[in-house]
Amino acid sequence: MGTYFSLAGAFYAGGKMLGQPWLVLELAILLGELLVFFFGLGWAISVLYFSSDLPILLPLPLKPQEILLSKFLLVLTNQYIFLLFVFLPPFLIYGIGEGAGFLYYLTALAIFLFAPVIPQGLGTLLVLPLMNWASKKRARDFFTVLTYVLSLGVAIGIQFLFQKNPFFHQSKNISGGNGNCSSERPST
Repeated sequence: MGTYFSLAGAFYAGGKMLGQPWLVLELAILLGELLVFFFGLGWAISVLYFSSDLPILLPLPLKPQEILLSKFLLVLTNQYIFLLFVFLPPFLIYGIGEGAGFLYYLTALAIFLFAPVIPQGLGTLLVLPLMNWASKKRARDFFTVLTYVLSLGVAIGIQFLFQKNPFFHQSKNISGGNGNCSSERPST
């Protein structure tokens, strides 16, 4: 978590130098929504189709929409816990750095509460017909594994992007490639 705070601080400082300190907030929201969408696919599949509570819920006097909404809210609650770790550092760094008042933190709370709803809703809408088709073809396990493999691929791709992006390796570029940030020139 300390590394993420440092990264968010670097994005805030870079944005402030460009006259756009809110850049750290935009990147955090974009990252959070992408992660909510991709990881939410697997969570939606597991909660909607592989949970053991359906035989208990179906005989109860509940409408199918109520069951679906409760399961969606369960997935959304898990997303809030996950999203808290993604949003908290950038929002705190920006708020402290800009000397923001109460209204900023109230707006940040509203953004936190509403940000995962659309990507998780889209992910759930994608999962519903896909798993309906998969249940007819008896391919649920295949799609579950495929979803987790794709999510892992996105996570590895993000890691690869961070390693190959020259923005994250400025000390090597400034010092001549030896990683030493001293003002002396490297000897040849």
